[in-house]
Amino acid sequence: MLRSRAVPSGTPPRPTLVFLLLVTVVVGSCAARTLHTDQLERRLGRQLSDRLGVSGIDAQCPEGVEVERGMMFVCTARAPGEDARLRVEVTQVDDDGSVTWEIAGTAG
Repeated sequence: MLRSRAVPSGTPPRPTLVFLLLVTVVVGSCAARTLHTDQLERRLGRQLSDRLGVSGIDAQCPEGVEVERGMMFVCTARAPGEDARLRVEVTQVDDDGSVTWEIAGTAG
């Protein structure tokens, strides 16, 4: 037979539950956000293809780039069937991961 026990209102929460909730909030607020570089690579490839008039340009960007206004990083891009790569400098313009980019020459 199941018995239920009434919990009076105003019962303080269990210390373990409070601790776990607190740890979750603190860890979540300290974790650095990173850019979705796979999405950026696809968008950058399309934009470069449009600008240069060459279809199928493939862009590669570093993984783990933290979202931070003003942070600059370098991606590379290559046209299909070509060995030469372009150096593309990408700059974050806000803390939401929005970027601008410019072709900075060839990649070594």
